[in-house]
Amino acid sequence: MSTIITKEVAWKRGMNALYAGTPLDADGTPVNDETAVGILAEDLKAPDTLAKVLTAGEWDEDAHTGSGITISDAVKQKLTGITFSRPLRRVATADRAGVVRQGVNVAAATGSPTKANFNSLLTALKNAGILAPDEFNVSVLAVPTPAKMPTAETAANSGHATLSLADGVITIALDCEVSDLADADHGASWGEHKWLGFGVRTGLASIVGVKFTDDTGASATMASGDASEASDLGLSAGDFVLYIKADQEEYLTGSKCFTLEADGYAPVTVSMKITETTT
Repeated sequence: MSTIITKEVAWKRGMNALYAGTPLDADGTPVNDETAVGILAEDLKAPDTLAKVLTAGEWDEDAHTGSGITISDAVKQKLTGITFSRPLRRVATADRAGVVRQGVNVAAATGSPTKANFNSLLTALKNAGILAPDEFNVSVLAVPTPAKMPTAETAANSGHATLSLADGVITIALDCEVSDLADADHGASWGEHKWLGFGVRTGLASIVGVKFTDDTGASATMASGDASEASDLGLSAGDFVLYIKADQEEYLTGSKCFTLEADGYAPVTVSMKITETTT
């Protein structure tokens, strides 16, 4: 490419519409570059009608509000290959900030803003999609004090499991078969099953406010009682204990999972699979 087309060159050529900034081939003809950025003119005989800088295929009008450049309805009608949109927002990623229409309301601080005020603002921006959300750092561990589990049978069953997490899958490797585990009674609400438990570390400073949703869609937001239960079992403030019915077939097929959500964090889904040692 030898040069770049200018508004003046396009005007002299009598083009009905132009892409100023479009590269030219060595022979002086415009390159057919759909990604070229350009300025469209409704009528080149009236330069003051130059409208708006367009990018390939779609123009997000909200994203360019206040730029001082507008596109008339007459121009839009001629641009049959361009989609004019007003998306609610673009979701942020780790590499690109999002664009949102809605405002983020943050309470005004009394006096000098505190660290908590700024943290609240950052969380609101992450929830709105303006900033990329944080990531959970999930890991699993054996409960340090299994004697505090609901039943002695649950504690014994848990001792048969070796835990690991890789590629979003928690593997509960038993040193026996599921049928060898003891039946444990967790009361009227939960029933008698081959229960076992383990710790899930979220990577957060506290589990309070973290939402847990299982694969059936049932969900609960963890509270101080869940944190106390974890603490009684020797787990940290960012950990919770998860009890599972090892005799549920879906654990053997690896189709059981749960999802964690929290303010300012991207949701994470983790699957669970039990493996047996046969004799």
